[in-house]
Amino acid sequence: MRGLRIRGQSKNSTIKQYIQFLYNALGLLEEIRYFLLLAKDLKYIL
Repeated sequence: MRGLRIRGQSKNSTIKQYIQFLYNALGLLEEIRYFLLLAKDLKYIL
C-alpha cells in the first residue's frame, strides 16, 4: 500500500481514505447493478 500514501499524511489517514474509496466504489457498483436490473425488467436488454 506504499503507492497509496499521500505526501504529508499519516499511514492511518491513507488507509482510511483507501477504505472510503472502496466503499464509494461499492456504492457505484450497486447503482450500476440497479440500472442493469431496471433495464432488464423494462426489456431494454435480455
